[in-house]
Amino acid sequence: MDVSQTNKVDQAQQTMMYQKLGQTAAAPSSVSANKPLTEQAVQAANKSSDSVKIAFSTTFKNLDTVSAIEQMHARINQLAKGVRETNEGLNSVSVKLDAMHSATQAIVKNYPPFSTDSPERMKILMGYVSIRKEMERLMVPPPPPPVYARVEGMWDSMFTESGEIKGSVLPSLDSDSSDSQIQAASDSIARTSEQLSELSNSITKALVQS
Repeated sequence: MDVSQTNKVDQAQQTMMYQKLGQTAAAPSSVSANKPLTEQAVQAANKSSDSVKIAFSTTFKNLDTVSAIEQMHARINQLAKGVRETNEGLNSVSVKLDAMHSATQAIVKNYPPFSTDSPERMKILMGYVSIRKEMERLMVPPPPPPVYARVEGMWDSMFTESGEIKGSVLPSLDSDSSDSQIQAASDSIARTSEQLSELSNSITKALVQS
């Protein structure tokens, strides 16, 4: 083998040696570079996990809030339904009270006054008696308990616990009633009508405050 060939072999061996050395030297650098990346990955994963926990906590609280609102609305709707039914019953009573009052006024305001044996006067009084009997059969649904508690005194002064109007609230007249008795009945009905309006207003107000 001549000198030139020997030099070429040496150069090739040197080149291979340098390549191996370069690979060996680069290996630690690669490992050390990977370590910070692993820590960053762990930190990123932890932050992602924390974010998920926060999101879950927030959505769970919001779910509870929405559920509470739904329950509140359901309760209010139920109360409103009960109050509406009560006010419908009170309105029926109010209409009949107005008819009874009109009947008494038709007698006491007639001029010249009816004679006690007047057929027309008797007819009006019989109409009054008929309306009173209808009112005795009326059943007004009491308001829901939370509302009833706020108007118990007013309610009990006019209605029984089951919702029947008390007989003492409705003046009794017959075909032989005098004009003075009819006038007293008319005044009593007017007061009862005002009390009924106050009761209805109080029930509605109590619903708003519930």
